[in-house]
Amino acid sequence: MGDVAAADLAEIVLLCSLRNWVEQQDKQVKTSLGWSQYQVRSDRAMRRHWVLVQSAFAFCWWAETHPLHGRIATGSSRDHRY
Repeated sequence: MGDVAAADLAEIVLLCSLRNWVEQQDKQVKTSLGWSQYQVRSDRAMRRHWVLVQSAFAFCWWAETHPLHGRIATGSSRDHRY
């Protein structure tokens, strides 16, 4: 193993200050994706839940960015071509 320099006080304070930010972001992401309120008994059930949440997120993202989304939502009569 190589020589490892000890961290100085400024570096320790910086890293400790980032911890709260990282934990807060993690909490917000879990809440947004629905991962903060599920209770599971097995690894398989947890993975299934993640797949459902990520699929729902992907669908919502697609629906929001798809070019037809805005035209369908407006209900314009010119959008009803056959």
